[in-house]
Amino acid sequence: MAEKKVSLRTVIFDRMNEIENAFIRQEHLDPKSIPIIEGQIAWISKMWRIVGDDDKEWIESAQYAMEEKLPWK
Repeated sequence: MAEKKVSLRTVIFDRMNEIENAFIRQEHLDPKSIPIIEGQIAWISKMWRIVGDDDKEWIESAQYAMEEKLPWK
């Protein structure tokens, strides 16, 4: 059986969606979820050279919302 190859951009896109969904569900305000989200954001930050400017701006806004404990809208 042939192995299906997935591009790094696809993985990044999927991770960004996971983070966005967590924020939509307000999980960034849940102390149990914060370390998981922080880990996902840290992983994305390692890919900064590949991430587009709009996504970088979104991640920075998300980090600010986490730090300030702001609801996501």
